[in-house]
This record gives sequence, structure tokens and C-alpha cells, in this order.
Amino acid sequence: MASSFPQVLGLDVESRIALLEAAGFDRKAVLKMASSHPQVLGCDVESRIALLEAAGFVRRAVLKMASSHPPVLGLNVESRIALLAAAGFDRKVVLKMASSHPQVLGLDVESRIALLRRRASTARPC
Repeated sequence: MASSFPQVLGLDVESRIALLEAAGFDRKAVLKMASSHPQVLGCDVESRIALLEAAGFVRRAVLKMASSHPPVLGLNVESRIALLAAAGFDRKVVLKMASSHPQVLGLDVESRIALLRRRASTARPC
């Protein structure tokens, strides 16, 4: 853990784990998140959760998303949602999709959409 996130050496890990548990994560999820993404121990979890809730996610969905995909706590979610909306996705659909598959918020949406458009324009009709 210290090799991938050396700042952990300066943290009171037990108190950081307690903060994550107080935010609503169970201990098993916290330990799993910390071992795969130790950066979660250094972030201000409550403010990150508040940003996700302000974007339209309910706390239960936020906890589930972060447990399965911890990097979601570090994303600028509102800009990701705006990119997907600009690509034609309805905001409610994006929220539902991200709740089930949080990885979608980390995708490079613009290049993926450009790739799909290029493929569609060069596809031969059946």
C-alpha cells in the first residue's frame, strides 16, 4: 500500500477507516477499497460523497459505486455527466447507468463517441 500511495505513512489509518465507516461503508468494503485504491484513505470522503449526491445520486448508490469502483470518489462527476448529456444521453439515464456501472464515468467519452461516428460513417449498408 505504501509503495503505491506513500502518503499513507503519514496518516492515522485507523481514524481514516473510521471516517469511511461513519460515511456508511462497512469495514469489509473499506478494507477492500483501501487495498485496491489506498488514495481513498487520504481523500475527504464526506465532501466527495456530497458532490456525488449533488450531482443526483442517492447515498446508497454512491456507497455501492465507490465500493465497487473507488476512483469514482476522485472524479469530477458533474463534468462527466455533462459530457454524456452533450453526447445525447438523458441525465436520468446517465445517473442510472453510472449507478450500475460506475466505470462509465471514467470513460473518455468524447473519443469513444468520435470512434463510433467514424465507424458508422464508413459502415457498408447490409
